[in-house]
Amino acid sequence: MLIDHTGKQLADSITEDTITRTQARINAAIRSKVLQMHSGTLRKMLKNCDSLANKAAPAIVEKAKQAATLDLNREIDRLQALRTINPNIREDEVDYFRNELDNIVGRLDETLPQLDAVRVMVVV
Repeated sequence: MLIDHTGKQLADSITEDTITRTQARINAAIRSKVLQMHSGTLRKMLKNCDSLANKAAPAIVEKAKQAATLDLNREIDRLQALRTINPNIREDEVDYFRNELDNIVGRLDETLPQLDAVRVMVVV
């Protein structure tokens, strides 16, 4: 999530690479003062990000489930096809990937967004 103080999402227009290339560090005293002065705004921004993340999570989880299903079904199909010409492929090898798919989809169904870090940027 990348938002400005008004809650506008900026992730589509500002890349992490742009931020990294153009950033400049400010000294600790100024950093502390900026954070104190804008703590109310920052709290509102964090709540807004939490709300945005909760709204975006279902689509992200669904995309991850589709990717996992596609990848693991591809592997299951490959093993089953190989098994028709190679009797050394055991059913438990195929079952392993079926179980993995079930486990991954189950875990993704339990997934909730979580704030891991905050980067405060001051633009002048």
